[in-house]
Amino acid sequence: KFMVNTKKKVLTYFHTHWDREWYKTRIEFNFRLTKVFDNIIEKLSSDELPCFYFDGQVSALKDYLKIRPEKEKIVRKFIKEKKLFIGPFFCSTDSFLVSAQSLLANIDLGIKYSKEFGQNYFIGYCADTFGHAQSLPSIFKYYNFVGGIFWRGLGDLPQCFDWNGLKSIYLRQGYFHDYLNADLPYQKKAEMIENQLKKIDDNSQELLLLPFGADHLMVAQNPKTQIKEINKYLKNYELIISNPFEYLKKVKPTKKVQGELRDNSRNFILPGVLSSRIDLKQKNASSQWNLLRLAEPLNALCYSNGLTKENYQPQINIAKEELIKNHAHDSIYGCSIDEVHKDMARRFDIANQSSKCVIDEILNELSEKTQNINIINLSDYNYSGLVEIESNKKLDFGQLIKTDFYVDKKLSLNPNKIPVTEDFKNIYTYLIKVKNLKPFSISNYKQTKEISDLKITSNSIENSKIGLFIKNGKIEIKDKIKNISHRNFIEFIDFSDIGDSYNFAPLKNDKGVKANIITSKIHTNGKLRSALNIILKIDIPQISNTKGRTTKINTHKLNLTAILDAQSDFIKFNLKWVNKSKNHILKAAFNFKNPITETTSDDMITVVKRNFNPDYKMNVPAAKGIELKTNTAPMQSWVETQGTSIITKGLNEYEVRKNTIEITLLRSTGIISNPQNPSRGTPAGPPISTPDLFMLGQNHAEFAIYFSNDSKQIKAYKQTFYGCTFGFFGEQKEQKLINIKNEFIDANFDNCLKTRIWNGKSIQEI
Repeated sequence: KFMVNTKKKVLTYFHTHWDREWYKTRIEFNFRLTKVFDNIIEKLSSDELPCFYFDGQVSALKDYLKIRPEKEKIVRKFIKEKKLFIGPFFCSTDSFLVSAQSLLANIDLGIKYSKEFGQNYFIGYCADTFGHAQSLPSIFKYYNFVGGIFWRGLGDLPQCFDWNGLKSIYLRQGYFHDYLNADLPYQKKAEMIENQLKKIDDNSQELLLLPFGADHLMVAQNPKTQIKEINKYLKNYELIISNPFEYLKKVKPTKKVQGELRDNSRNFILPGVLSSRIDLKQKNASSQWNLLRLAEPLNALCYSNGLTKENYQPQINIAKEELIKNHAHDSIYGCSIDEVHKDMARRFDIANQSSKCVIDEILNELSEKTQNINIINLSDYNYSGLVEIESNKKLDFGQLIKTDFYVDKKLSLNPNKIPVTEDFKNIYTYLIKVKNLKPFSISNYKQTKEISDLKITSNSIENSKIGLFIKNGKIEIKDKIKNISHRNFIEFIDFSDIGDSYNFAPLKNDKGVKANIITSKIHTNGKLRSALNIILKIDIPQISNTKGRTTKINTHKLNLTAILDAQSDFIKFNLKWVNKSKNHILKAAFNFKNPITETTSDDMITVVKRNFNPDYKMNVPAAKGIELKTNTAPMQSWVETQGTSIITKGLNEYEVRKNTIEITLLRSTGIISNPQNPSRGTPAGPPISTPDLFMLGQNHAEFAIYFSNDSKQIKAYKQTFYGCTFGFFGEQKEQKLINIKNEFIDANFDNCLKTRIWNGKSIQEI
């Protein structure tokens, strides 16, 4: 007779999930990091720990080796021996709040560092990010990752599945399994592990996967010995120490899945982070665009075409790393302590200042003393519209929009001269009208007669395509091409929010308060650009809590400027106000004719269609362990429904309510995790007070309205809205800065321009 082992095999791997900054600053976490990683190296050296997976990111290792440079040799040894696994990310990030260029830069930096240490194969490891964008598999496949590992947002998917063509693993019970550190006998530890494995076993294959570790945690004492002893008491399972790469090799997908992963039925996706600390989301939007969409391609194209002598990529790379540091998921989520977010603001400033310096230096090198104007178009599309041009003297054409008292850039950027007081003079900024500039090109400006179709009064602004009218105290937007009026189209409404940085939480039966228009007046009356200033008043209770909204009212003035260009297809809006109240959420509500059942919005690369129940209502409080579903969703920069698009800058959250799309402008809460949050039945983090999260003081928001459901056109106008052109006085010849041809060019590829192209299905590099 032979004993047959019927126990299911369970591959286990040891890890720690490392937040570079969160409820402590990076400096404070670095002190803990030193102890944790010293512990890991000690256990790897003694062979008591066979291998260790360092959370799919390299930033923590980089931080550690700055403190312990003498450990670099042994770290390299363990990576070479496949005992320590690092990368591919520089830092673990979100996929809804960062752009594709940012994520690619993050992975580029992480892989570069990993390969320098000998790690050459990678997993798209997303163990703690709050849901996953549908573009992720395309990006991971571009880098030839062996697969992806995910937790939040997967609902009831099987443990191994095919997600948009990527072999993917579901950590069904998460990554947080700290049984070995418990001061309990082995039999009790085995019982706890057995219970977890039964939950993982549900809808899994013969081979299971179980991580051992938790946030910022050392490896337990005698891990190999503990596993051996625990196996003696496990009834249905056998633990085998391994790594995630081996598990991915041994299992096969049992289901194909399309789209994004944002199902919170089994685990929290904490959607309130889309609107927590919106000021940082706005800084992120501008920093990403200025650095990665303007400064870097402008430098690469001008230098590779021989138009400039200096390559500013080293300076860009330094700024890029500062930007990416802000994309650590708890950082960009806005769910950390105030000190962390102050550090983030500084890093965003570094990125923006670097972008400005690079752009100024390049345009200075391209410019000459001449009356001729050149325009660079960095849009993916033909550009028609307005371009800004700076001049040290007044022009007899264009529209003057700004006068600064400063030094001419030619002088201020000249390292052989020091500007003196007499060099400070008026610098004039003009708008000029251009038409059909080719994508990624330099064009010569040809002055033509400027015919304006703009009309403005104290309560209206319009051109031949679109108009805004204030009628009976309501804002009406008219699509003049289709002759359709959208009455009472824009409102501003405020609700209570007794949640926290992770989850919005309403008061029951809160109907909100709306802003009323007080007055409107002409702000700018120009031939190329006009603007209407609209002043609104809204009475917001001073604070909200579980008992309701206080009777004490703070009156807020909303200063809304509607900006319209000649022949433009869209109206831009700039809103400014001073927040005086706490625990509330302010939204811009866009009212449509019909109930909203479907929206389209942009992902990192793709376009996402979502279905909604317009009659949805959040029924608080949530049961223990449950996160209530919401009618909110993420967007990178635009959302469309019923043929109307709303484009935003750093406003990443929208909600569907009956026939209205509500875009969050501000969420004012003052705690990382509220233990009594009624929309989430279990705490999500530490209950640390964060006064800056109330967002008191000056706030602003930018958005635009465009009538179209054509995603290609919406993307083109998004680029116009964000800014994609540069005007300067120069003698550059007209030329395309990049030509893509289906042919092989024999060249020195060590000094080539690397271009990534999305072809609708995958990312390709040329």
